[in-house]
Amino acid sequence: MFGENILSGIKNIKIDKEGNFKLPKETFSEPNERLYYLTLKNEIRIYSESELERISKILFDYIKENNDYKTFSRMRRLFFGLLLYEETVKNNNKIVIPKKIREKYKLNKNIILVGSENHIKIFNNENSLNNYKLQKKHN
Repeated sequence: MFGENILSGIKNIKIDKEGNFKLPKETFSEPNERLYYLTLKNEIRIYSESELERISKILFDYIKENNDYKTFSRMRRLFFGLLLYEETVKNNNKIVIPKKIREKYKLNKNIILVGSENHIKIFNNENSLNNYKLQKKHN
């Protein structure tokens, strides 16, 4: 199952004209498994269905217990205000990046996958990865 032991480090991956790429074996993805692309301002993330459910439960339980409308409002925007795409892993361990995501983030022939604890981040080139690292360092 995807994400049981998410890949660590950085992998350069080729994508074909239709946006397909092969998931690294370290992701432990399985054929017909549903994965979700979550698009943020400067990054794309891939989550397993179980991980998205786990995160949602933690957030909504916190909000419910603490009667925290401000947090609820932020979380609602996070989960419902962003683009969330569902794709299924194919038998050859490939998955497609939806065309809208490829166009918006200018994903062409190569992408960079970065393992991040419970999800994978996708970047279109070294510059976008370095910009992300700088931004994270300053926050």
